[in-house]
Amino acid sequence: MAIRERYQSAVLGDSINLDLYAYNNNSLVDLYEIQKVEIYFLDPSQVTNTNPDGRRLKEIVYPPNRIAYWGTGHYRLQLTINDALYEVGNHVDIWYIKSNASESTFSQVTNNFEVHRELTQTEDRPFLYDVSFSFSPKKVVKNSKRYLKIGFYPSVHSDIGVKSLAEDQLDQFYYNLKTGGNLYIRIEMMEGCGYNATYPDANVITDPEWTPVDIRGDNEGYFMIDTTDDGDYNLGVYWVQFKADIQGQEIISDRFYLQIYN
Repeated sequence: MAIRERYQSAVLGDSINLDLYAYNNNSLVDLYEIQKVEIYFLDPSQVTNTNPDGRRLKEIVYPPNRIAYWGTGHYRLQLTINDALYEVGNHVDIWYIKSNASESTFSQVTNNFEVHRELTQTEDRPFLYDVSFSFSPKKVVKNSKRYLKIGFYPSVHSDIGVKSLAEDQLDQFYYNLKTGGNLYIRIEMMEGCGYNATYPDANVITDPEWTPVDIRGDNEGYFMIDTTDDGDYNLGVYWVQFKADIQGQEIISDRFYLQIYN
């Protein structure tokens, strides 16, 4: 079916990207070794004093099988949620890692993901009518590398779901709406700030067809900008726009301002 990120609404049959990021002093760094990744289902029926969250092993993945290196300090396990093995509910992925050669044992890093049930709804009109956007920081010091944190907030009609969804399903429906789409960014230098009037296309920093933004949480996306001499961003003021692709609708934001300064 679809390929989802960890915080998106994956259902049985989807694939989900389970990412791990390694940092040292706030900088991404490569790990020395990954021994394995264990995947557990949190089964409420298996909760005991010795197993307080009901963990039930689903599979163990050993590198390099399916564990990919995606750049400095970034690793990804793409997990196929086979309905013959996985279940609807909460899961944990436990990574066994060494940060350097001097470590005698593997440390455990535990992350969470959820497999959702499919949720079918009917309505007499489109349910999504707007998306509100925000981002920070709006000022970035030259020669730094920073993530822009992007907030996006879908708006639905207040009586959505009355016809087809039980009340206890509405929160899940709204979560699926927020995390099930795609988010994009476009950055363009403004006139008067090093603007190239002769070749206007040279002012577009990202791809004119939009650049994908990583969705890493509920209502949150992140996009790295590099303002060092090796990066694309010089001193000046830029227009920033966002686009949300949700349930077949493409909603584009107004222009925001981003300043790169000394």
